[in-house]
Amino acid sequence: MSCGRGIDGQLGSGALVHMQGSPVIVEMLSNKHEFDAATRSRKPLDLRSLSASGDHVVAVCDNQTNVELDKSGAAVDKVPLYGYDVLVWGSNKEGQCIPERRHRFAAPEHPAPLYTTVAGKKDKATHADLAPSRLQAAPRQWVPESCFVGSSAETRSVPATYSGQKHLVEQVFVAGPTVTAAYLKKLN
Repeated sequence: MSCGRGIDGQLGSGALVHMQGSPVIVEMLSNKHEFDAATRSRKPLDLRSLSASGDHVVAVCDNQTNVELDKSGAAVDKVPLYGYDVLVWGSNKEGQCIPERRHRFAAPEHPAPLYTTVAGKKDKATHADLAPSRLQAAPRQWVPESCFVGSSAETRSVPATYSGQKHLVEQVFVAGPTVTAAYLKKLN
């Protein structure tokens, strides 16, 4: 539910209103379900995270992914790799919601992926394109320390040393003033 100032669409109600005094339901986020193949039943689709700035919002759904949480890291080599769905709404005057479009979004929208590593690849059985059609947050996974050490401009000239340790990380999206940021958050 949301209420307050909504002229830029940041309430997610589908309307651009100056002020919403009583809470309204954000329909795109409410009463959603997904099919769980393991239990062969429908399960509620919750939110994993929600971040709001003064004029826009970014939400990450807690949908199923195809990554098992194992320390080997082999699970992230799946093609296609499914992550958590990302939704955005509100002001977009600086491209903070969907960079290619510069108008307000009064209801949650799925932005396009920033890039894809499986462009042009097709599923052998269905011939469907394997590239995701919407932005997805990377699920929790174990990442080798070598992915982090020596990645900044200051340390590239210094030979990196690695302990061989793996870190549990997940991708987080945050709404800030005129920007939406994504980063890997270390969980262990």
